[in-house]
Parts: sequence; structure tokens; C-alpha cells
Amino acid sequence: MMWAWQFAEMGGKMASFAVLAGKFLKRADGMDVEQQSEFFRGLGLCQLGGARSAVPSIKKVGGANVRYALKWSPVIVARDDGQKRGHTIVVTDHANDEYLIADPSAVQTINFGKGAESDSNQGGFTSMGTGVFDRGLSGVIWYW
Repeated sequence: MMWAWQFAEMGGKMASFAVLAGKFLKRADGMDVEQQSEFFRGLGLCQLGGARSAVPSIKKVGGANVRYALKWSPVIVARDDGQKRGHTIVVTDHANDEYLIADPSAVQTINFGKGAESDSNQGGFTSMGTGVFDRGLSGVIWYW
């Protein structure tokens, strides 16, 4: 999603994604924040927060950081759901005390009769109130 946006802005080609994404194209499971950091930084995104923060004095970002970065770029956010592997979403806007979010797992289908291989996710847009969103941040964001 972020890759398509950035390259559409720059007139680039999507085939370049395969070269930079490398080993991550074959992954079939989630990534923790460190693995996400390696992936997104490899695609050329800046990281704010965490051990590899672009601003060393900012180790944990908050909602104000997300809203500020939205002035020039959509923002990838790692949500803290209390599990080892984080869920990332793309924040595209903030208005009227709500974030507009592109979520790659907005619609999930689970088929209990056929096993996990028949489960699926479908992306979609949703919104979330500022207070709820800000409390669920993992402390790390990526942006261009």
C-alpha cells in the first residue's frame, strides 16, 4: 500500500518492490517490530521510535507524532495488541478527532470446518477515535 503510493508519486515501477522486499515476499507469518523495522527501512521508509529511531531522543512515539507525520506522508503504525507479532495499519488522515485507516485485515473470514488454509483477510478502510487509537500505539511508526 505505502509502496504503491510512494512510487505513484515518483513515477516508479512496482517491479522494484520485489528487488527491495527480497526474502519478505515469501513470508507467510507475522513479524515482530524488529522484523517490521528491517522490512520497512529496507523499502526506504524512515522509522520514528524504537531502537532504530531517526530521531534518537524519541524512543516511543505517540499520537501527536503520527498526526505530525501525516502532513507529508501516510504513516505505517504498529499496533500493540499485547501479542509478540504486531499488526500494522496505514493511517491516511486525521480529522474530526478520528483517524482514517487502511487496514490489510479489515475483513477476516474464518472457516472452522476447513482449517486455517481456508481463512482469509481482505483490506479495507475504517476509522478509529483519537483516544482509542493513541492508547494502542506500539511506540514505532514508519513514513516517507
